[in-house]
Amino acid sequence: MRTSFVGRLLCMAAVSALCFVPLRLNYRRLDTSRVPGEMARWAVPAYRYELEISHHVTDDLPPPGVRSLELYCYDRQGRELCRVTDEAARRYRRYDLSGRLHAERIPALGSKTYAYDAAGRLLRAEVDYGAALRSVTTYTWDADGTGTLQTSGETASGAFAESGACDPDGRPTLLETDDYRRTWEYDAHGSCIRETTVSDTLVNGGARVGETAFTYDADGNVLSADYFTDGSWERTLTAAYQDGVRTWVRTESAAGYTERAFADVTLP
Repeated sequence: MRTSFVGRLLCMAAVSALCFVPLRLNYRRLDTSRVPGEMARWAVPAYRYELEISHHVTDDLPPPGVRSLELYCYDRQGRELCRVTDEAARRYRRYDLSGRLHAERIPALGSKTYAYDAAGRLLRAEVDYGAALRSVTTYTWDADGTGTLQTSGETASGAFAESGACDPDGRPTLLETDDYRRTWEYDAHGSCIRETTVSDTLVNGGARVGETAFTYDADGNVLSADYFTDGSWERTLTAAYQDGVRTWVRTESAAGYTERAFADVTLP
């Protein structure tokens, strides 16, 4: 059964999130006693307050910078426990005793849960976002270490099904439905260098083939991402880091560009 375009986007985003494309999470540990609301129960002294200043430039009079505050909380192994951008955008994560992601909860949406086999490979992933999206993905692993996945679920637009494949490290290499086919390529370090989506309907605002190419620095941080639609350049994202911490992001297209600067700040 075919779903609407919005429904397909939800499905694609859900499975892409379940099949982790590992990008290094950068942070700086800041000791502080300020732990808002629900995060107090984690009681872990590893927080990052991040000030974002955005400028969107399309004419001679750009609007003033938009400032927002993001708070990240990590455990002592550097794994993300929670993220807060405002009251409506919170994310909490839990890990099992082996350090694998066990559950993720976004109060504004719902939850995701994960189960693994004795070798630490993903066996089952469930998404429960209420009426917006419910899905179950199961994984089967061959003797050579490669895996296959099957997803069944439902959105407000109707039911959907997806199938795909993973490499021995659990990274997705293929995802396909009746409507689209998505593939991933990786470098020797396991970082995604190319993602391609071919659809029998419009993607990326009007193209049937969408492609993204990534480059990284020596530490595995994303330096650039180039987006193409039907072979034509659409936009480029570039980023800069200091001591492994993201400090600046620029997104450029034919319409103009957006710059975002980040800085750690300490709340009074």
